[in-house]
Order: sequence, then C-alpha cells, then structure tokens
Amino acid sequence: MASETLTPNPGTMMRAVVQAGFGDDGTYEVQSVPKPGLKDGEVLVQVKAVSINKGDWHSRVGEPGMVKMAVDVKAKPIPGHDYAGVVVEVGPGVEGVEAGDEVFGMCDRGAFAEFVAARETDVVSMPAGVTFEDAAALASAGMTAIQALRAGAKLEAGDKVCIVGASGGVGSFAVQLAKTVFDADVTAVCSGRNAAVVRSLGADDVIDYTEVKA
Repeated sequence: MASETLTPNPGTMMRAVVQAGFGDDGTYEVQSVPKPGLKDGEVLVQVKAVSINKGDWHSRVGEPGMVKMAVDVKAKPIPGHDYAGVVVEVGPGVEGVEAGDEVFGMCDRGAFAEFVAARETDVVSMPAGVTFEDAAALASAGMTAIQALRAGAKLEAGDKVCIVGASGGVGSFAVQLAKTVFDADVTAVCSGRNAAVVRSLGADDVIDYTEVKA
C-alpha cells in the first residue's frame, strides 16, 4: 500500500455532526472531533454552508437496507456531502487553490463539520456574487442534472425535452441548464403550486400533474 503524507495538525479540534445510529430521531449528535489532516493534493475548507440531499436522508435512516452496509455508525462518521466555504490551508502538491479562496464542492462524507478536507480537484471557485448558501446547494443536484441532460438524454442544441419533477433539486437545475446550455424547448412537469417558479426558471410549458387524468 502506498504511503500517504499528512500535514501535521496536532491538538486542533472542531465541532462536527456525527451519526450514532439509524433513524429519524436521536441519530445525529454534535461533538468535538479532531480537525482533519491533509493528504497530498488536498485542501482544508472552513465550511460556511452545507446542503442536505436525498442521499443524506437515506444514510441517516438506513434505507434501503444496503445503506447500513456502507455506513459504519459504530465509528460515528461525519455525514454530509455538499458544502461551500473558504480554503484555510493547502496540502503538499496543491497548485491551483490558495488559502483564502472561496470554493464549493462535494465530498464522500464529512461536510457537516466546521472544516472538511477535500481533494483539490473536487472544489470549484465560487463565482462572484454567489452566496455560500446557494453554492452549497449546487454540487450534487447540479452535477446530476447536467449528467442526465448530456449523458442520459444526449440533449443537443435546440432539442425539445420534458423534465419531470421540475421543481425539485435536480429538476430545477435541469430546467435552467436545458435553457441556458442547450437552448432547448423545455416542457416541465410539476404541481400547480410550483408552476410559476418553474416558469421563472425558464420552462416554456408547464404541465400540472395533479390535473392530468390517466
């Protein structure tokens, strides 16, 4: 096994949410844990905002059952995937990111903490004018949306596309990306109460699924 270089970080602690079990209540606890050291090519980000996705819920409640095989609650792992914050330290071999950079990204686990260690290649500089809260909500949902349009639907410029669940996390990004990246003719499917929001995101037509008869 190849050795890994860690940047010393002795005696430093941080607050973090840890998962002590599966279920809706009493499974998350705030504890003081060691701040992560940095491997080669990693940066340390002071977390300013996080987002919660469906995957986080699955990990917390342990459903479907296979999730319990992937999450070792006896080790009290730190949950969370999507975050935004400020780089406070860079590890060996990092060249494109500097301390003080405002970034957002996605990690395997560990975002629900004051600090997260991330690969340099897994963080992106925040555009000017974007808040930490907005940036933290982007990574998982936005990446899923663009992959669905490019790799799944193989969307091309000017195509017509129907986006089901258009007011959800992935769907709302898909509507915007379909219009801005592909200049597509977008038909969105959502409930009537969300129709105005979906239209404001760029949908050309909106279908209220609550009024469609089978």
